[in-house]
Amino acid sequence: GLHGALSRLIDQSTVTVFGSSLEEVDQFKQQVMEGCHIAILDQNIDLPGKNVFGTDLIKELRSKGCTAMLCIRSGNVSQADQELYFRSGANSVFDKELTFKELAPELGREYAQYSQEPGQHQMPRASTASLTSV
Repeated sequence: GLHGALSRLIDQSTVTVFGSSLEEVDQFKQQVMEGCHIAILDQNIDLPGKNVFGTDLIKELRSKGCTAMLCIRSGNVSQADQELYFRSGANSVFDKELTFKELAPELGREYAQYSQEPGQHQMPRASTASLTSV
């Protein structure tokens, strides 16, 4: 799954995957706010009793001052979909059609560019929290 693939493909990463319950959504938000460098969110997160949108979580995290690189991973990547994701505060969009092996180097390139932007600090060790439905 995502955890194993990212752990193997991104050197020195600490990967935590959330998404089996509503309680884990709160844990995810807390971890992202406490120093996560990259967060990958599904746009449609199906949890028991509730559907959560990644864009809503990104808006909430940004409103609280989150500076992590926030990414949406979705099967819906039309121009209109991507505009929605970026308007919500996402830094990158990844098509779910990408294998994890394909995603890892793309994520690395995106993060290298993101970490060089004004106001960002390059961090030698990447920590990744991912919220995805299981």
